[in-house]
Amino acid sequence: MAGQHRDQPTTAGRDGRVDVPRLRRALGIGTATGIVSAFPLWKIPRKPLALWSGGIAAAVATGALILKRDQYEREAEVQGDARTEVSRARRLGAPVATGVIFGGLMAGSMWLTSVTDEWSEKLIARLGAPRPRATYAVLAGVGTALVDYFDE
Repeated sequence: MAGQHRDQPTTAGRDGRVDVPRLRRALGIGTATGIVSAFPLWKIPRKPLALWSGGIAAAVATGALILKRDQYEREAEVQGDARTEVSRARRLGAPVATGVIFGGLMAGSMWLTSVTDEWSEKLIARLGAPRPRATYAVLAGVGTALVDYFDE
């Protein structure tokens, strides 16, 4: 590790040295995961949770795709590669369809997350933890930090 510049990322070598920037990142992500996991997501009614998260994700994805396409079109005009005019329905079709698909995936993901969150908390309670939610949050945070640190 000798001879490396300070701004270059380092990894833990065979000599056992700890990569401090990677450790900080792992601890930060683990802490954030632990804090978020402390909130019982499964207590929010699943249907509204899925519909709201899916709707918001669809709107954000659609808007981002439309803005990105408009940016590419403006850049093409500046470079002299202007495209032919297309109807509004065709211009909005692909971004809206992609947004709807992404929103549906997000809604399903949130529903499944809510179900597994409930199962996990109940399993930890059956295993005898006095505070199942706190135990769940600590396990999630530590697990995330370990995976983030050791997975290159």
